[in-house]
Amino acid sequence: MHKFFKNLYNEIGKDKALLKELVSDFITIYQDNIEELSHDIEKLNYENISFIAHKLKGSSMNFNMPVFTEAADELETIGKDKLNKNMSKPFDTMKKQFKKFVDAKKEL
Repeated sequence: MHKFFKNLYNEIGKDKALLKELVSDFITIYQDNIEELSHDIEKLNYENISFIAHKLKGSSMNFNMPVFTEAADELETIGKDKLNKNMSKPFDTMKKQFKKFVDAKKEL
C-alpha cells in the first residue's frame, strides 16, 4: 500500500472500502477547487486563496502528503496575510503532488 494511504488505512480499522471513499472524496474536493484557486491566484483574490488553500490543506492532512500540505499552507498564509509573493511554486507543487496521489490510488 502506498505511503499516502498506509496511516489512514490503519487508523480507520483497515477498512479498504472506507479508505477508497475517503480518497475519492479528497479527489473530488481537489477537482472542485483547483480551477477556482487558479482563477483566484490570477486575480489576486487573497481571501478566496486563503479559504480554498485552507480547505485543501485540511483535507490533505488525512493522508501522508507533507509536500502538498506544506504548499497549501504557504498559499493559505499568502492569502491570509495578503503577501505580495509568487504563488506559482506552491500552486505547481500542489498540482504535482495531487497527480502522484491520483496515480497512487491505482494501487488500492
